[in-house]
Amino acid sequence: DVSDGVLLDLDRLARASRVGIELTDLAAAIDRAADAETFSGGEDYVLLFTRSPDTELPAAVAGDVRVIGRVVDGEGLWQGGVRTAPVGFRHAP
Repeated sequence: DVSDGVLLDLDRLARASRVGIELTDLAAAIDRAADAETFSGGEDYVLLFTRSPDTELPAAVAGDVRVIGRVVDGEGLWQGGVRTAPVGFRHAP
């Protein structure tokens, strides 16, 4: 889930997978206008995952999935060729 914020959890996913993620459509992640709090504050309990572009989604979930980026070579989050900071809620150690 992305309860710590989409950007932070995307960064965690990228680091764990040793890839970069190019953000192509953050606004698609929600049904209203995108704002910084939505992508850094969290409390949005949805799933975040990657899949091969060749993989078909089951019909039962296909309409609920929003593509917000793609996996690329490199590290970290990128948007428009610029590195994006992985902001979000960080739990105490």
